[in-house]
Amino acid sequence: MKRYILILAILTIPILILGCGAMGGAPGSDSGNTGIRITYVTLVGEDSGTSSDDEVDVAIHLCPPDYTDYEDGLFEHDAILTIGAVATGFPDVFPATIDECKVTYLKGTENPDAPIIEGKTVYPNCPIEDGDNECRISAGIMDIDRKVQYWNDLLGLNLDPAYPTHYVVKYECTYINQYGEEGTFEAEYSIYLADWDNC
Repeated sequence: MKRYILILAILTIPILILGCGAMGGAPGSDSGNTGIRITYVTLVGEDSGTSSDDEVDVAIHLCPPDYTDYEDGLFEHDAILTIGAVATGFPDVFPATIDECKVTYLKGTENPDAPIIEGKTVYPNCPIEDGDNECRISAGIMDIDRKVQYWNDLLGLNLDPAYPTHYVVKYECTYINQYGEEGTFEAEYSIYLADWDNC
């Protein structure tokens, strides 16, 4: 009987050790061989203009009464990633660095006819330390060129998506630990595109 318990213990310990780095992480994350477990990731937007965080203003207008001056204009919509991280082994894997994030704009299910918004890749170069981390990405939710392109496509093609138009901004990020080993994580954020701001 003692022999069976010993064999069971010998087989169980490696499974527990191997499982530490891969299990219990944030959905969509893969720690690879980094020795870092991403415990959670959140993505939110922040507009430097007057829209709320998930309302993306995509058009500008001439202002009354004489219609010679434009409203303040379009503004970049920044992204803020918040990442929780813990070492699964030796703590010298920190600081890690967010190397790149592929950004995709997914149409909401209620908007199959919405214009296609071209994806992009951003290079945040933000550090990840043990604990809670924040990474601000300038124009990470949407830049001015994409706002203008969306509005032109909406008007020029006479498309009729649900309005305001719902998209999901999807981030697929790669981070690198001190030894050059890579891990990944994902985050999503819903946005609503419309002519939100007026004079």
